[in-house]
Amino acid sequence: MKRIQIIGTQRSGSNLLRVMLNQHQNVCAPHPPHLLKTFYPLLSRYGNLQSTDNFAELVEDMITWVELNPVAWRGFSPSSSQIIDKCTSPTIFQAFKAIYDWEARLNGKNVWVCKSMTNYEFADDFEDEKIFDHYIFLYRDGRDVALSFSKAIVGPKSAYYCAAQWNYDQTASIKLQQRLGPKVFALSYEQLIQNPAGELERLFAAIGLEMPEDLFEFPSSAESRVTADAGEMWKNVVRPIIPDNKLKYVEEMSQTDQNIYESVAGAALHSLGYPVYYWPEHTLSFSEQDLERMAQKEAVLKSEAKTRTPLHDLNLRRGQDEFHSHLLQRKAI
Repeated sequence: MKRIQIIGTQRSGSNLLRVMLNQHQNVCAPHPPHLLKTFYPLLSRYGNLQSTDNFAELVEDMITWVELNPVAWRGFSPSSSQIIDKCTSPTIFQAFKAIYDWEARLNGKNVWVCKSMTNYEFADDFEDEKIFDHYIFLYRDGRDVALSFSKAIVGPKSAYYCAAQWNYDQTASIKLQQRLGPKVFALSYEQLIQNPAGELERLFAAIGLEMPEDLFEFPSSAESRVTADAGEMWKNVVRPIIPDNKLKYVEEMSQTDQNIYESVAGAALHSLGYPVYYWPEHTLSFSEQDLERMAQKEAVLKSEAKTRTPLHDLNLRRGQDEFHSHLLQRKAI
């Protein structure tokens, strides 16, 4: 089994990349339930995982979480014992690997891709347990990422908070690339939409796979359709690639917000080859009052985003939301 992890920041074209990779006859790239992001902070509630019962409880909850994912993993219904049998040790990382392995085998595939992009945080554990063969660092101009987040149900909303998250993600991903070398393949979203055939040919060569002939038929694939049906923010995966879907911030983001953004993430933008207009000469500093004001603005924007979210999208997320509340109510062991 070959395993691949996409890293970076959401709203960077990762679902587009995922459904294209899923076109390969040997690649399973399911919509991510964000297993590690969800369960790693909860590990203390399960106690010592060397205990058979504790580890089984964790695995059972992880399976339930996948089954509640807004974009369904069709046919996925293993028992906890079936997953545990595939774990070489009782760790959350082995459970994560075994769950994705199960889904790949269920679909007759021998390669899988995880799109939980902040999993770079667990890279040391991945490397210790020899889980991933390749990482794909997908990056996009952070200011366009910020605009995308401002319209989505998930993620930060204001320029300052979007910049802080994007800067953190890119910096960590770049450091991982520097540490692991060719094991990390860097892919620019802008170059991908401008030259999809050339960029994907490079990518497939780097991960040791042949580029499928029907790759660009992804908009009509079953995976694209079920993803688009599951939420407004994924609707574009059933559309062909849009070559000019970039530089939206130039007209849609105020100059004040652009300056705030570059003051936080200008160095990372510059290092990835994006133009900067305010950094470093006009970098802003933020007082305690500024930070408090921006925190209040962020809270308001997040609240407003929820009111704009279609009921259909909220209903599809309700299962995981309620289950997560249930998990949080458990007392630490």
